[in-house]
Amino acid sequence: MGWGDRYEVLRTLAPGVYLVRDRHAQDRSEVVLKEVAGRGERTREELAREFRTLVGLRHPGIVRVLDFGAEPGGATWLTTERVEGETLDRVVGGVAPAVVQALFLQAVDALAWAHRHGVLHGDLKPANVMCALEPVPRLVLIDFGLARWVSGESRVAGGTPGWLAPELSAGGRPTVASDLYGLGAAFWGAFAGGPPSVVPVERARQRARVPEALVGLLEALLASDPADRPAGAEAVLRRLGAQPTAGTAAPPFVGRKADLDLLCRRGSGAILLCGPLGSGRSRLLEEARWRLQLEGRSVLDLAAAADPPAGGREGAAGDIVLLGDDFDRFPPDRQDELARRAAEWIRRRRAAVLLSAAGEAAAARLSAALPALEVLDLGPLDRAAVATLVAASLGRPDEALAGRLFERSGGVPLFAVDLLRGLGACTEAGEADAACVALSADAAAVVRARLADLPAPARALAALLAAL
Repeated sequence: MGWGDRYEVLRTLAPGVYLVRDRHAQDRSEVVLKEVAGRGERTREELAREFRTLVGLRHPGIVRVLDFGAEPGGATWLTTERVEGETLDRVVGGVAPAVVQALFLQAVDALAWAHRHGVLHGDLKPANVMCALEPVPRLVLIDFGLARWVSGESRVAGGTPGWLAPELSAGGRPTVASDLYGLGAAFWGAFAGGPPSVVPVERARQRARVPEALVGLLEALLASDPADRPAGAEAVLRRLGAQPTAGTAAPPFVGRKADLDLLCRRGSGAILLCGPLGSGRSRLLEEARWRLQLEGRSVLDLAAAADPPAGGREGAAGDIVLLGDDFDRFPPDRQDELARRAAEWIRRRRAAVLLSAAGEAAAARLSAALPALEVLDLGPLDRAAVATLVAASLGRPDEALAGRLFERSGGVPLFAVDLLRGLGACTEAGEADAACVALSADAAAVVRARLADLPAPARALAALLAAL
């Protein structure tokens, strides 16, 4: 199914970039679609890299990636959320200094989160920084098409001439320091009306247009020698007297490869993942979504999808996949409606439907509408999978810690991941041993501990929502 079958073009934003509406969504939501004109494998891989970079990286200051597609012999594309507002250079002029500082702080915070998870942006400039001032100032970094891992790749730097750090212009590889230069250049250029000049007289003229409160810090970011720039985005946050905002990142995917292969091979029909709280149902469906999207299959959320359109091309079995996580969270009448919709997609479009639920009651209800429903029970991770999780999280194997973690978590993924996160927090606080982590008896205790960490108003709201 080509993207034109699913998305309706509302207007062209730039060459190959469109504001589109999702025909298969009930709310007909608007998203941004970026299409790459090239047809080669390298073109597809470059866009796939952007998708893989961002899809598991969630932060309020980083654009959210939604979908990816590659048509055989045709276009390669991805969609992102529609970010309201204007580019940085169109917003900062005439804005109060306090607002500018708030936007700058958000940009540094987003970059710190990306760097902390091993991702460099690679092409920071005013056009790739979106801002909105109402109802509150908000900044979002977009267009991670040149993003790469902090650990390094052999590819030479891309980027936009004029906005590149000097070492990149000289053929060097992207680093955290070059991203910091790009951030400084973006804000400097937004005020100065163009990239930082290397001509002293012109640089002085530009400097006069930059707010006094930011001049010193931006000049530090724009130092010619990378060693003279701040040590990292978190160091810039500390200089500003701020703490990093907590985003989320998908934990390493381990121990479920056979289950993932089964889900992704599914043709027309339905599979229900069953497992208790913390068994990794949601993480498995999330990984399946990303893999299916990278394979070029159209993935829809069952709860948000409209009924399948009448007529149209039927397509190959499994070309369209509907996901329904935590199916049993819905009231019974809503479950019946979703089961009917899933059956219609299977009947009309030979879709695959992948669902998850905690208990057997959902399986019984679904079986009435989906007689050929296949149920897959998820058990705990084995010791080897927990050891892989530890190695992926720490960047090195630690068999002793893996053994302790397996015994304490019982192989429950949520519990194991939470204990590892607690260990990371202890390590940052200077503790040397995993004993500093409060070990609970089960995954439900982990959830209670998470709730206990929330501010009092948030806990009260959570209690109210749970009662409803």
